[in-house]
Amino acid sequence: MLLATAMVARAFDFSAPAPSGQTLYFEIRGTAVAVVNPEWDYYIMPAGTLVLPAQVERDGTTYPVTTIGQSAFESCSNITRVVVPEGVTTIEGFAFYRCAALDTIELPSTLTEIRSQVFNYTAYASNPANRDSQGLLYVGQYLIGGSANAEVVVAEGTLGIAAMAFYYQQNLTKIEFPATLRFVSDQAFSDCTALDTVRMLCTTPPSAAVNAFLQTPRFTLAVPCNTGAAYAAAAVWNAFDIVEDCDGPVQGIGDAVATTMTTTLAADGIYVGGATGRSICVSDMAGRIVSRVPKATDTQYLPLPCSGLYILVIEGEKPQKIVYR
Repeated sequence: MLLATAMVARAFDFSAPAPSGQTLYFEIRGTAVAVVNPEWDYYIMPAGTLVLPAQVERDGTTYPVTTIGQSAFESCSNITRVVVPEGVTTIEGFAFYRCAALDTIELPSTLTEIRSQVFNYTAYASNPANRDSQGLLYVGQYLIGGSANAEVVVAEGTLGIAAMAFYYQQNLTKIEFPATLRFVSDQAFSDCTALDTVRMLCTTPPSAAVNAFLQTPRFTLAVPCNTGAAYAAAAVWNAFDIVEDCDGPVQGIGDAVATTMTTTLAADGIYVGGATGRSICVSDMAGRIVSRVPKATDTQYLPLPCSGLYILVIEGEKPQKIVYR
């Protein structure tokens, strides 16, 4: 009879001390490492202030710490403060989930992703005093919790939106992102079924998880002047109706309203009134003419190819910006 010995694989590659004194556990991932959960039932959980290292050494090799792994400190209920060092780029899901006493969090500027429910059920997230006047919850330069408001302006200086921050916020209709935004994580706006307008102040498209807008309908994405081509080439953002916002917030029928005409949205186009006998031309933001009549009738219909931002020019009138949805 052959006897088999069951071996339980370790959940980590090696351990090393944190700058704050606790023993931490690491998994080697290529040339870097992630802080991981060793299965805390069998190891001493960290408590108090936890300062994570920017790098660790093993067998003469120094590894940068770039990731806080999945559930790395989940249910470590006696951690009160955590400092994540510069160089960490990813905090994986549930990393500090149910760290009930955690009320102070310091994050680096190097983050490029904050995954699902990282800080849920912590003292910090549960404290209403940590939400701003819009009901938004930030940790430093990162937005980790949304609000039930219909219209939201994300604070200037914000670098990223955490996973599921606005999950199932079905009242949300409009949101404005700041020029500083770098990333939008998994399902950040999943199931936001009323969202119809996103105003982007970033001249460079931020990265967005492929499911950042899962089951959220196609919306108008207003982007800075001369950046439409960049957004049209950017994954995720190119799935929406991109318009270049060259004159400030887009509200509907344009900002520069001519004095002797009326403009009304219609199925597959617009009606222009008050321009009888004059030429009318509609161009897209790249200057391509999409609709034109040499001599308008009293109520002139002009077809438009798709939703977007257009410039309407009537002979003798000031050009008008229109948003067609």
